[in-house]
Amino acid sequence: MGKLSPMFEKTKLFTLEDHNKSASQRKPRNDKKKQIKIPVTDEQKLHIGRLSLLNGHKGEIDSYLASVFSQAIERPYIQYSKPIEYKDNSNYASTKVVKDVFDEITRLKVEWGLRSIRQAAHRILINELMG
Repeated sequence: MGKLSPMFEKTKLFTLEDHNKSASQRKPRNDKKKQIKIPVTDEQKLHIGRLSLLNGHKGEIDSYLASVFSQAIERPYIQYSKPIEYKDNSNYASTKVVKDVFDEITRLKVEWGLRSIRQAAHRILINELMG
C-alpha cells in the first residue's frame, strides 16, 4: 500500500539547535551601517543641529552627519584636511554611515597616522564645519 502523505513520514525533527545553526550561517546585510561617535562640545552640537535644520534634515543630527561624511569623502582634497586637536570630552554626536564611507574614513585614519576611527571622523567633521 502507498504512503498517505509525506507529512506523516517519520523524519528527523527540526530542533532549536538546527534553527540557530541556520541563522548563524546567513550572509550579513550588504547595506548594514557602522556607528561612529564623534566627540563634540555643546556649542558644536548645537551648531550641527542648526545646520541640520537648514539643510533639510529636520534637526536630526544622525542623518545630517551621515550626509556630511558621505559628501566629505567624495572631495579629492579631503586627505589634506588640516590636523585638529582631538579631545575626548565624553559628549558625542553619533551617526551611522554605510560601509564605503566607513572604509574611506578608515583609510584616512591610516594615512593620517591616527589611532582611531573616532579621531579621523572628528578631523573630517571639524574641517567640514569650519569650511
